[in-house]
Amino acid sequence: MKELRGVYAVTITPFTEDNKVDYEGVKSNADWYVESGVHGVLPGGSTGEYVSLSDEERFKVAEATMEAAKGKISVIIGATAETADKTIEFAQHAEKIGADGVMVLPPYYCNPTPLEVYAHFKRVGEAINIPIVLYNNPWTSGIDICLKDVIKILEDVPNVQIVKESSGQIQRTRDLLMQGPEKTKLFCGWEDLAFEAFVLGATGWISPAADVVPKISVSLFNAVVDEKDFEKGREIYNKILPLCQYLEDCGKLVQAVKWSLDKIGKIGGHLRSPRLPLTSEEENKLEAILKGLDLL
Repeated sequence: MKELRGVYAVTITPFTEDNKVDYEGVKSNADWYVESGVHGVLPGGSTGEYVSLSDEERFKVAEATMEAAKGKISVIIGATAETADKTIEFAQHAEKIGADGVMVLPPYYCNPTPLEVYAHFKRVGEAINIPIVLYNNPWTSGIDICLKDVIKILEDVPNVQIVKESSGQIQRTRDLLMQGPEKTKLFCGWEDLAFEAFVLGATGWISPAADVVPKISVSLFNAVVDEKDFEKGREIYNKILPLCQYLEDCGKLVQAVKWSLDKIGKIGGHLRSPRLPLTSEEENKLEAILKGLDLL
């Protein structure tokens, strides 16, 4: 299996004014991320509004991304669904089209028990032969997979190789890397803890900030993870931190990323109901942040 590491832009899904997916926009943004030097992209995540897409649209977004990025940068495809059967369907499609891995949340509505979460990942792992990123995000899924249960899954499911930790508790990163099996790799999933996670040993960042500032995001990773230049990394982090904090705290992550992309000349596109646009006050605050990053 291919080693997965680095900065992954968790891409948006642009919609046209008549509410259709802009597949050319998907490819155009992916081209930009390739040119910007990110290690990979991840379509079909929460930032990509996967729950607002039909199955066919999800397949086509994945295919459009692969068309633009395959062989150039790594592609991990979001395969989350409420049932194991549907998750396997998305995961097998990702494997078929050449994805380097898939990312999977636990079922997000049925409030599964720890044993059911384990069984879910075990079934998905047995159905494919590419790496799985176990995504722990209690704020999105309503399920907080505790440390011992994450470790059990890592030990028993060979292709669950990475944990994207999005609880917002930095000690989870520390404890998982200290107590998990030797194969354990951790990706940061909390925007304003990226520097801290890298210092503790995280080897990846699946990031909405990288949607907007891919080059700066990569430079942060390179400085801290590859070069071990923590002072340089801290300087970069201080520059990107206002954007990371805004995206983490604003409550309108998708809207903020799409608005930012449109503002800097990329393709953000329209929103699908029930999402509403940013208010003028939110736009003004975000515009000031983008100016501080020399993007406007």
